[in-house]
Amino acid sequence: YDVQYSNSPEFPEDKRTEQRTVNTTKAVIALNNPTSEAVTYIRIRGIGNNKDEASVWSLINEKWITAEDCDRLTQYLNTTSTQPTEWKCNSCPRGAACESKSTLYNLFPQPDHWRVPWAPFENQFEKCPFIGDCYVNISTNGIDGTDGCVNGTTGPLCAVCQDGFIRRSRCVVCTDADVAARVAGVSTMFLIFLIVLCSQRARLRRLHRKYGALWRDIVRIITINISFMQINASLPSILDIEWPESYLAFLAEVDFVNLDVLTVLGMPCVTPMDFRLSVAVAGLAPLCIAFVACLMYCHRRCNTRKATDLVIHDKTLRREAAQYLFDVLDVEESQTIDCEEFQHLLTFLGHRNSSKEKAMNLLETILEHSSSGNVNRNNKNNNDKELSRDQFLNAVTNGEIEGLTHSGNKWVEVVERERVFTSYLAGVLLVFFLIHAPVSQRVFYYFDRHDVKSKYSHNGWNGTFTSGKYLRSDYSIQYGAGKWNAFLPITLLILLFFVLGFPLIIVIVLFRNRHHLHSAYNRRRLGFIYKPFVVGAEFWELHEVFRKMMLTSILIFVPTTTRTAIAILICVL
Repeated sequence: YDVQYSNSPEFPEDKRTEQRTVNTTKAVIALNNPTSEAVTYIRIRGIGNNKDEASVWSLINEKWITAEDCDRLTQYLNTTSTQPTEWKCNSCPRGAACESKSTLYNLFPQPDHWRVPWAPFENQFEKCPFIGDCYVNISTNGIDGTDGCVNGTTGPLCAVCQDGFIRRSRCVVCTDADVAARVAGVSTMFLIFLIVLCSQRARLRRLHRKYGALWRDIVRIITINISFMQINASLPSILDIEWPESYLAFLAEVDFVNLDVLTVLGMPCVTPMDFRLSVAVAGLAPLCIAFVACLMYCHRRCNTRKATDLVIHDKTLRREAAQYLFDVLDVEESQTIDCEEFQHLLTFLGHRNSSKEKAMNLLETILEHSSSGNVNRNNKNNNDKELSRDQFLNAVTNGEIEGLTHSGNKWVEVVERERVFTSYLAGVLLVFFLIHAPVSQRVFYYFDRHDVKSKYSHNGWNGTFTSGKYLRSDYSIQYGAGKWNAFLPITLLILLFFVLGFPLIIVIVLFRNRHHLHSAYNRRRLGFIYKPFVVGAEFWELHEVFRKMMLTSILIFVPTTTRTAIAILICVL
């Protein structure tokens, strides 16, 4: 047989190639160009035993579509069929860079895209979460065929830092000097803070008493700025836009506001750690804060004797303590102390079995000794026997209650202990409000997954990591797999007892006391929550807690197409 093939259907003599074969079933020919780049026309004829004996040439094959027939930037040639005449131009897959002469088998990713090893050719590219971690070499004539992860990155989507690297805005090389400098800096600042706190605690207490209102305003300003930084630090995870690298680097340095202290200190350079440890640290933060506060409270309570002696010998402080005691007892904010409230005073002073009758007799005695106390002991209406604020303050400061109750100056100790308890309670709750957003963020991020072509994950690919769904916060953890499932109960406990439980308890307490929130007693214990706001807005702090939680974490479960609009709506609510 004679076989002729040419790129022209006319088979001109200068553009054709001819070869002879004796095989009656097949002929192997060497083409000058790949079939995807140029059409090759073939014809064949039979040859007899004599030189001049030959049949006519067969009909030539049909023309097929080549890669050059497809649009250069938006299409590629689908060559999956074994019959070239069935080839066709398809739209370029998402994430693929279609250049001239692109076919299904030589597609390459766009910049910042990753080739998914377990996905089919027609759907094999996925956008990398970190800009600059996935690379593709591009020459002057287009992509030269090399792609992968930049140095220091590995894993799915090149989103995992290799050993010896730590993620800032991108994976950078760990240096012992950097880790040591960060640890030394934080340790030095903490040590200075402790030295100042211990050496100047008496002066700080006096300043706090004198400038209490100013201190509350300063704390309020600090908390507002910390909240603003927490929301800013979560923006790259919430809003899927291209952020400036300098801004990302800045957020990485201030990520301590979101309790990511280990990463800020460079601990991943010292020991391997993943996102589970970050969740555990965030979950332990409330427990550690409460534990330290309890220790400090117990120590302070055991040392109230010194403060008590100071109050006893200072008339001004003694009267201030008496006013505080009156506000604590006057739960109904009636500006008077009735029999039941006076009985509570006796309980405070250690007379736990005091009867209401005894409380009434003592109350009548104080009223009789009062300058304005004209009391009719035959009046059986106990509601008429009440101590006004001035009567109570005079009875306390002149020692009359001390003599009648035989309790000495124990009331001063009771007041100091109540002050200490209220102070530490307010401090702990204030810190809990601050850390609620970052703790919630860690918990909700544990359920935020990236589906990396998981529907193709059973194609039999055997690589260095498993295919499927991964945590966006740590692509070394596969969602729903071994490590993730093992840590899930701890995450759920943090979600139940702190993320949801803490604000729910505050809501219940405020709701139960909603009719007496502005009594002196409640304002001293809970006032820091609503005192900065106008009457009627007592629940505003909780509104801010839930709004910040939505902005920093819950928005990740909203589709990216509507996430920005919903975030703006939440901001204006």
